[in-house]
Amino acid sequence: MNFERLKTDVLDELLKLPEKYRYHNIEHTREVMDYAVQLGAEAGLSAHEQLLLDTAALMHDYGYLKCYHHNESHGAAAAETILPQYGYAPDDVKAVADMIRATAPCCSPRNKLESLICDADLGYLGTDKFDVRAADLRKEYMAMERELTDDEWFRMEHQFLSAFQYNSPEGRKLFGKGLAASLAKINDLLETRNEENKK
Repeated sequence: MNFERLKTDVLDELLKLPEKYRYHNIEHTREVMDYAVQLGAEAGLSAHEQLLLDTAALMHDYGYLKCYHHNESHGAAAAETILPQYGYAPDDVKAVADMIRATAPCCSPRNKLESLICDADLGYLGTDKFDVRAADLRKEYMAMERELTDDEWFRMEHQFLSAFQYNSPEGRKLFGKGLAASLAKINDLLETRNEENKK
């Protein structure tokens, strides 16, 4: 498997994503790849398992090159087409494609690697990058979906963070405290805004 050549080629392609994709861009992909390395090390993955996880992290948003909504299925299909050209065996191609599909909001991970890629995809929620990346996500949402007031956005964040939990024990260990801090920050913002709105 020629991962380094694949990484160069895929990242070159991701540079073509529209500028209005302020969150789902090459920076996000690089971050997810970093989180995948951290999670894989924590999980004690074999070199082969880590390579599959790294590949899924690299290609998990490749489908955005084709469409914005339901991009995961397109990304998985692209992986199934592209990876054999880089020496990936059929079983490995399937594993990577399944990991990409598992990152869809409607899906649930079915195994260890799928849990880890889902946690890597949302690792920022439990890091000091939360504020910056959340602001990028808001800009992208408003460019692609609809305008949002501050109150609407903070309520959306609160609803999501309140219901969210990392899938793997490694994700909970690495990002759990940060996730709680992010939620507490949003709680404080909402309380402050509620008090201001009462005046």
